[in-house]
Amino acid sequence: MNSFREAVKRKPDLFIAVVVLLLVFLLAARTPLDTDLYWHLAAGRQTVQSGQVMVTDSFSFTRMGQPWLNHSWLSQVILYSLYRLGGSLAVGLWMAVLATLSMGLMFAQMRGPAIFRAFLTVVAVTVTAVVWSPRPQLVSLVFFSFLGWLLYRYKYHPKKGGFQRANVLWLLPFLFWAWSNLHGGWALGLMWIGILVVGECCNHVLGNRSAEVLSWREMGRLLLWTGLALPVLALHPNGLAILTIPFQTVEVQTLQQFIQEWASPNFHEFYQQPYLWLLALVAVAFGLSGRKVDITDLLLVLWFGGLGLLARRNFGPFALAATPVVARYLWVAIRGWRVPVGSAPVGEWGPGGAEPLPARYRPRWQRVVNLVLVALIGFAALGKLGVVTDPAIVASTSAQLDPVGATAFLVQNQARGRIFNEYNWGGYLIWMDPHLKVFVDGRTDLYGDEILGEWIKINQAAPGWQDLLKKWQVDWVMIDPARPLAGQLSAHDWLEVYRDGQAVIFQARGAR
Repeated sequence: MNSFREAVKRKPDLFIAVVVLLLVFLLAARTPLDTDLYWHLAAGRQTVQSGQVMVTDSFSFTRMGQPWLNHSWLSQVILYSLYRLGGSLAVGLWMAVLATLSMGLMFAQMRGPAIFRAFLTVVAVTVTAVVWSPRPQLVSLVFFSFLGWLLYRYKYHPKKGGFQRANVLWLLPFLFWAWSNLHGGWALGLMWIGILVVGECCNHVLGNRSAEVLSWREMGRLLLWTGLALPVLALHPNGLAILTIPFQTVEVQTLQQFIQEWASPNFHEFYQQPYLWLLALVAVAFGLSGRKVDITDLLLVLWFGGLGLLARRNFGPFALAATPVVARYLWVAIRGWRVPVGSAPVGEWGPGGAEPLPARYRPRWQRVVNLVLVALIGFAALGKLGVVTDPAIVASTSAQLDPVGATAFLVQNQARGRIFNEYNWGGYLIWMDPHLKVFVDGRTDLYGDEILGEWIKINQAAPGWQDLLKKWQVDWVMIDPARPLAGQLSAHDWLEVYRDGQAVIFQARGAR
């Protein structure tokens, strides 16, 4: 009977949770286009058709035949399979579901009533939405959020007799095995665990004896399961080499200089400012709570907040890690409010609020109204998904982002050979015409500073650009007409064969 009463009392919370997650889905339903999506689709196509995972490069001529640490191979297979079965609609649905799932797992880590958690979820969405795109990176956000939920259950679930009743650590090996085959972001998970261990050690050293601090025995159990999870990372087509992925990416200096998502955020742009709002909210929550800050929480915010300041692509992990921390401390502050005697009663929602009505006093039609509202939001979300993934809309958007006309020209004329291309166009060329071998694409960890540096030098028509084109035996050049290189090629024995407002194509004399 008691469990039934608790379930009845929590129905409003369930309604709010469903509504806010449907709204997340509504926002995440977007036209599934991204410059990196294409080479992921192409890699998935080759894996499915050949029956072998791509572990060497066959898309470019600059890295042809060299080992490629294809950490996202399983996501590529899933993406290509979805595209083959349902086109852009299936990919768009995949994207919206993953974004919603990551937010749902974050929602489950927060304390306080559902309306309070819903407000913080909206804040987190405004921060994270800038990195939502149809790429395996979204899978990584889900796993990151799921790991956060596991560690939340382990650290904050009530304990009994010094032992965790919510011992969910046995899931870690399975989590990291799947994560390592779906995306290279598993390093973020190891960072979170490392922060937890260091933070709990600091809590002990500084004398924090609260019930939420892990005992030495519990930390030992966490380290044991983490140690068991590390070897499974190598259960990957690339084997032990997959462990070098985080270092390869960080070492590419060109990323922060020329690739927007790897650059530090520009807070003059309004859509990037919610990151600062959440950062400020963390400080406010710590200050207003009146309680001693848990060192683990502090380190978690500082570490992932710092990563977000280094690269915009880290906005998602920061929001997913920091928002539950804000919820814990801010809700303590709200519950600690007091009002003068004789004023409005202090209820669950803070000063001036009222306790929720008992279930028996709620109107009977309220459930019907709630169901209708949920249905309307659900239909709106699915309707938006159908509109933004309509083939006509996808084609129109692609024409604005991708070199559609220039690529069609190459395909129609059965162009073959090596093409020097814009960085953002490499994936599209790979997907649309496998016969053309590109100079670069979005796989920055494969090309490194060497190839990306040469690409920059050629594009800017810097001294020595002609020698580099000869070195790589380039047959075609397809670039933005505004590039300095475009103004130099005609004067240096290159034939202009195509031009539109988006791209210009030059052909080396003798190329076919």
